[in-house]
Amino acid sequence: MKKPKNPVKVSVILDKGDVDALDRIVKKEGYHGKSEILRLLAKRFIKRYMESS
Repeated sequence: MKKPKNPVKVSVILDKGDVDALDRIVKKEGYHGKSEILRLLAKRFIKRYMESS
């Protein structure tokens, strides 16, 4: 994954169950960490939103 040109730090507050689920996804899919998968999900959500509006 390439680095963003102008990165902005965003905080996310999650329940313990959500964090555990993210940990399982990271292990199963081979991501480098929770922040990587959250970044990918956010990009996918934003792209889908922009296409629908």
